[in-house]
Amino acid sequence: MTNAAARDGRLLEIRDTSTPWTL
Repeated sequence: MTNAAARDGRLLEIRDTSTPWTL
């Protein structure tokens, strides 16, 4: 996995837990 993928995954998790981004 690339750093970008890891960052994207973390960002998605943070955003998902931080705010309801369920579209």
